[in-house]
Amino acid sequence: MTNGITVVIASYNYGHLIAQCIESVLAQTIKPTRILVVDDGSSDNTVEIANKYGLEVIQRKNNLGVIENYNDVLFNHIKTKKVMFLGGDDYLNPQYLEKMNLDYDIVSCDITLVGPYAHKVRKGMRTEFKDGYWIWRFQPTNILRKNYIHGSSVFNAELAKRVGGYEAMRNRKMKKEEDWKCWRKMIGAGGTHFHVPVNLLFYRQHAFNNNR
Repeated sequence: MTNGITVVIASYNYGHLIAQCIESVLAQTIKPTRILVVDDGSSDNTVEIANKYGLEVIQRKNNLGVIENYNDVLFNHIKTKKVMFLGGDDYLNPQYLEKMNLDYDIVSCDITLVGPYAHKVRKGMRTEFKDGYWIWRFQPTNILRKNYIHGSSVFNAELAKRVGGYEAMRNRKMKKEEDWKCWRKMIGAGGTHFHVPVNLLFYRQHAFNNNR
């Protein structure tokens, strides 16, 4: 395990959006140690576009889905101390990595909602409309009751591996968010969390967010 951070760009048929995602990572004011594009069985031009940028690519023959895909990457392909998973349909503020406090095991931030369904506010979301965008504000609370840490947070890869990585929620009363279970286990094992109250992640709300 070496110091530094790996940004994993995960794509499933997001070839039409991934260029913006890649360029936002390349434009970071503090560069990641490694950028890894993972094509989870896409039927589009995801790999072709990633290759144009000269990036390292994992191309899967079949779609594994979020949990199996992320766990394979986490346990078998991450050698840096920190890692973050970024959806190929999302993108970052250029200062994303610069403003994240990497002294903590999990570092999250607020989100700017973009895309055709950006105006659709889901139950439990704390939002405000500012400068033409809907901003999703997160309020740290009890991680056992509510997931206040988004899926593209930066986290300690070694600790995540130690607690078993991603896992589906088994309690039917809770929304099945694979990252939530991971955060719960990490914090339960003594992991620390820090929230940056700045909207540094652009999260695209569209018809394919849950297309798995």
